Amino acid sequence: MNQLSPIQIKQIFESVLKNIQYSGEQGKANCPYHVETTPNNKAFNYNIKKGFFLCNSCDEKGNVWQFAKYFDLDLKEFGLSINPIDKSFAEDCHQYLIDHP
Repeated sequence: MNQLSPIQIKQIFESVLKNIQYSGEQGKANCPYHVETTPNNKAFNYNIKKGFFLCNSCDEKGNVWQFAKYFDLDLKEFGLSINPIDKSFAEDCHQYLIDHP
């Protein structure tokens, strides 16, 4: 995974999540992937140093890149000049075409 600073990771998650509670490197919020039945549950957990997330309610999990892609975030807003999601996707497509002529 391309390196992001903890500040960039935090900003990416905060651009979508609301009412976040922090404890050190860990953030907790209501999950944006499903409707919370108990708003105080805060089942969505993420780590601002590692860039990984997990919802303990719906089991959605992944990394900050997947999160940004799912919510269609413009990563230039977070100081990234090249969108690594697009670059990675293009590289995957290119490799697939080489492997499957």
